[in-house]
Amino acid sequence: MNFLYISLHNTIILIFKIYLDDGKIKVTKIAIDPVWWLPGIAKKFNISEDRLRTCLFEQTGGMYPELINRKDLDVFLPPIGSSTVYIIGPIEYLSDETKTLYLRLIYKFKNN
Repeated sequence: MNFLYISLHNTIILIFKIYLDDGKIKVTKIAIDPVWWLPGIAKKFNISEDRLRTCLFEQTGGMYPELINRKDLDVFLPPIGSSTVYIIGPIEYLSDETKTLYLRLIYKFKNN
């Protein structure tokens, strides 16, 4: 049987059985991109949504005219870093609190 082990402070810990017979492990990649819901952010800062949209438009140098022109768009995808999570092991374990998964979080910072 194939198992995945990790070493933690010089102690080897069994994480889970590897399901594939050839020794490969299943890795699931999840991309997490920030999404701002403008009505909620405006409420949180106790300002009007129009004022928030104007500030974002001005602070981004006018790069996103849709903030002003498209009041029907309630979400904004800000030009900031995102994150990637790699889940090593059976993805079904996510919904089972008695199971253990190995996760790797990578934060991508955009330096513009």
